[in-house]
Amino acid sequence: MKRRELLHSRLSNGSVMVNEGHGFAAKFALALYRRRAIYSFIPKNACSTMRFTLAVDNGFLRATDSIQWIHANNGAFIAPQPDLATADFTFTILRCPFDRLASAYLDKIVGMHRDAWDFREEGHASGTAMDASFTDFIRTITSHKSKRQNIHWRPQSDFMLYADYDRYYAFADIPAMTRDLKAVLDLDILDARSMTGHGRGSLTKLDGDYADMPALDIALLKRDGQCPSTQSLYTDETIRLVSKCYKDDIRLYRKRTGQPCLFID
Repeated sequence: MKRRELLHSRLSNGSVMVNEGHGFAAKFALALYRRRAIYSFIPKNACSTMRFTLAVDNGFLRATDSIQWIHANNGAFIAPQPDLATADFTFTILRCPFDRLASAYLDKIVGMHRDAWDFREEGHASGTAMDASFTDFIRTITSHKSKRQNIHWRPQSDFMLYADYDRYYAFADIPAMTRDLKAVLDLDILDARSMTGHGRGSLTKLDGDYADMPALDIALLKRDGQCPSTQSLYTDETIRLVSKCYKDDIRLYRKRTGQPCLFID
């Protein structure tokens, strides 16, 4: 049996029950029961597909059931400590930090989800979330502790429970992950993108300069089947802010996936 080293537990001599880093990451470590596997899910990194797959594989759903079930059951498959320590296989999915933040903005802020109010409350001195451009979003979340106010733009490194995983899959190459999980765990991945409407796959990507376009105007573009590309949202300023504030994520992504990172490689 492979020894699993937990990343955060040894960083404090206090009780592990109040160890904030360990406790947070443990809430996102989900068990695939029959596979004796642990999956650390990170929001905006194909997590709806994986949570739906996990719920079906664990016997709680059928593949034809509504995906809405997963949103009220994030905690249903949180693994107990013995399972964390004795898992046969551990894995997670990492995403280029620049692309993940663009996805969070286009989904949660432009989509006016409740998460938008973790970024900007109604009556904010700079306007509501509907007024916020991508530049406004990046300036806000990279200031002080704002980057940890919401799990959809919280650093990916915070979700890492183990010092080392058996696999770090890249969001940029989901087909390779699908093939590998089938080979290693005999796990069939159920692609949920068409069920959630969160992705940009069905939209026409627009190049150009959309960095300062208000969220409401981008929402109108999306309604018409169009969406700014990730590259079109960034400026030299926001690339610099993300590079500094999310430097640990950039390092984690490049080291563990071997994939190039936008604007860096």
